[in-house]
Amino acid sequence: MTYEDLSLLRGLPAAPHAEAMLIAACLLDAEVILTIEGMDAEDLTDPRNRIIFIAILDLHRSGQKIDRITIAEHLQKTGALEQAGGIGYLVDLDASGLNGSGMAPEWARTIQDRAAERRGILACHQAIRHALERGNGASGLFTELSRITSAIEQAISRHVEIPNIAQIVEREGAARIFGTGDGQLRTPWKALNSLIGGFERQQMVTVGARPSVGKSVILTQIAEYNAAQGANVLLFTLEMGRRDIICRLISAATGIENSRVRRPAKLTAEERKRCQEALYQLQIERTTLRIEDHSFTIAAIRSKLAQSAANFKIDLVVIDYLQLIFGVGRSRVEEITEISRSLKQLAEQFDCTVLVASQLSREIEKEGREPRLSDLRDSGSIEQDSDIVIFPHRRPNQPPESNYVDSDLIIAKQRNGSLGKASLRFERPFVRYV
Repeated sequence: MTYEDLSLLRGLPAAPHAEAMLIAACLLDAEVILTIEGMDAEDLTDPRNRIIFIAILDLHRSGQKIDRITIAEHLQKTGALEQAGGIGYLVDLDASGLNGSGMAPEWARTIQDRAAERRGILACHQAIRHALERGNGASGLFTELSRITSAIEQAISRHVEIPNIAQIVEREGAARIFGTGDGQLRTPWKALNSLIGGFERQQMVTVGARPSVGKSVILTQIAEYNAAQGANVLLFTLEMGRRDIICRLISAATGIENSRVRRPAKLTAEERKRCQEALYQLQIERTTLRIEDHSFTIAAIRSKLAQSAANFKIDLVVIDYLQLIFGVGRSRVEEITEISRSLKQLAEQFDCTVLVASQLSREIEKEGREPRLSDLRDSGSIEQDSDIVIFPHRRPNQPPESNYVDSDLIIAKQRNGSLGKASLRFERPFVRYV
């Protein structure tokens, strides 16, 4: 779909006056083009203005003088003068430019804002048409929406003004700059906190491991711990259901084996009482922990976050796990790359920490070694996008069937800190690290 379809453009957001004034300013003062280098001809709705703006860019790139005469000559050579409104329209624009060129950056921002709104509306129209024509079901629709949303975000980001240091400090605040803000999140383990100092907003933190090593346990414990401190936590569990998560939390709190918590008939009266008390505590003390088990695309996750952000400030988003999210891309690598990039964008967009689990390749098991960043499965972009990468790793020379496993949480990447290991024990029956 292009903006040449004028029947679609009718009624959509536009700024025709700003377009005319901007083109006029460019004809009056050649230096104006230097202040609006982020502008794109597709941002303009009037075909005449688009043709003239392209001619202005052509002359600017070739180092030629820009005014009504040189633009008319250029358009005459390319056979586009009449399409651009002819000499009469250029004269009218030239007269309009007498109002001055100081407002050119403001006009450009207005035009770009309207263009971004149009792209959003046209993208929604495209998604609806896609759903009606192809009938790929909800999954196909969410995938298409995710692709379109990503394209819109990229288009909008081109027009974001780059702030200077003073503006950055004003927006972020000194406390945030030095990493000492009140919003810092912690983990339940002092040994790990001493290495990472807590999680900051806008960070993407990845916990990577092979299946059954305990990465989901780490995510759940961190989510529950921060909710207990009053943080607003959204837990997206794509592998387990909500009931599974609650049973795990009860098992970890009571020290009763998870397999028995899930079968109350096998509990003693005293154990049943402890489980009921733990469930009651979860109800009254973990009200800021919200669990979602039906969102399997970035678009669906973003939608849930937007709904939540309208009601409260999100502190921590936990996703278990990355490879279960549906994405877009011609290959699995492209798909995971897009998902990883989108998760980092969510952390920035909603000013929160995103904590995500990720599968590792089988090479670790074959070679019997500690995990490395290159083991992050399917895409190197996970390593690139993550601010912190943590690998839970079973120490060697322990029986594989052991329920009590001495482990290291390996800090393999920390963008703003040092690397290291935190020693913990994984208690499998109670699904917890201590």
